[in-house]
Amino acid sequence: VFAGTIKPGEENGGTADGQFRVVPSVACDAKGRVYVADYMNDRVQVFDAAGKHLKSIPATKPASVAIHHKSGDIYVFSWMLVNRLITSGDTRIEPTFTHLGPFEDPKVKATGPLPLHGHVSSVGWNATGGVEHRVGLDSWTEPPTIWVINGLAAATTYNDGGGAIGARGEWDACSFALYKEGEGGKLTTGRRFSDDVKKAVVRPSAAPYWRQRLYVNPANGKLYLGEPDSGVDNSFNQLVEIDPRTGKIKLVDLPLGAEDLCFDLNGLAYIRSDILVARYDPTSWREIPWDYGQEFERHGYGMGAREAKLMAALRTPGHRSFNFWHLGGIDISAKGHLVVTTCNGAGMDAPKTGPGKGSFSYEDKPYVPAVYPGRARWGEIHIWDKHGKLIMEDAAPGMGHLNGIAIDRDDNLYMLS
Repeated sequence: VFAGTIKPGEENGGTADGQFRVVPSVACDAKGRVYVADYMNDRVQVFDAAGKHLKSIPATKPASVAIHHKSGDIYVFSWMLVNRLITSGDTRIEPTFTHLGPFEDPKVKATGPLPLHGHVSSVGWNATGGVEHRVGLDSWTEPPTIWVINGLAAATTYNDGGGAIGARGEWDACSFALYKEGEGGKLTTGRRFSDDVKKAVVRPSAAPYWRQRLYVNPANGKLYLGEPDSGVDNSFNQLVEIDPRTGKIKLVDLPLGAEDLCFDLNGLAYIRSDILVARYDPTSWREIPWDYGQEFERHGYGMGAREAKLMAALRTPGHRSFNFWHLGGIDISAKGHLVVTTCNGAGMDAPKTGPGKGSFSYEDKPYVPAVYPGRARWGEIHIWDKHGKLIMEDAAPGMGHLNGIAIDRDDNLYMLS
């Protein structure tokens, strides 16, 4: 034992010289002195190489301590580290850095905010406890460089049982960020790993719930990636365009927020929302109206999805999805036959009751699907020709919620249920 006691438990700590209450960091100077961050005692204790106590330096909640290799100046970095000795939920510890003089005269030279991304200053909801943050001092540069690591800025988060909650895509703060001490103790930003990532990857953020959809435009051979950025993390306003021949990547803004989409052999894009399908020429994103279409002054999927004025969109039967995250799929055949899955179960209070009428009508007739005892009701599958004329409704009666659909040149359907 160099200092303190090896006995576990907070009752064996203390406030006397050589005693500690939570030690998160140690550092050494060029003369062999050892600096110990004594977190809950709000001090940095200094010992000689033999473990003899030399001095205690006041420092508010020192989470990390570092020593300049040449000048001997002391750098203290403070932030919330959750521990059993913090007994009040009202306790707040803001992230700060403090530049002190050397051991002989450790007066404060500068102090200011420490830029910790996602820092929680209180105990409540502080599931990671503050240990995800790391700060390091590079004293071989002039002025010294302060390295800040925010370990959970871009990572997978887990609940207490070990199950994955989701991906955090806060790449602006991921990995390392470098800072220099400026006038008045203000830290100025230098190089950031996130800037390197953005240049190399184009879109570095992780897809919410890892939900990604792939589309290929057969007219130009390019791959398109749809990742949620609107709705309840189930629609997107932007595509990632990938050229498989060159590897070039760019972002493509859509004129209408898409719950799903597909491309035909001529390269036209078919964007669906919850209740309609709009057709576009992706070279200009000009709308290509359906002959049997319906005008919409303003339409969007909602909750951040981009809205658009539509000259003649294809109205589909049904309504917005229930508590499912997507509507089941859309595809188009070589003939230009478009297959769309819809949600149409509103009005069903219980299995014994009949389904309500759908909100869609064509030829001035309300749409009512075929109903028979035992039918699973969630939605239906419908097929239109290239003009937008309905050629088959309720194509697979009894299918429930789907996770994908496809149609071939002979109008065979392929369903993932």
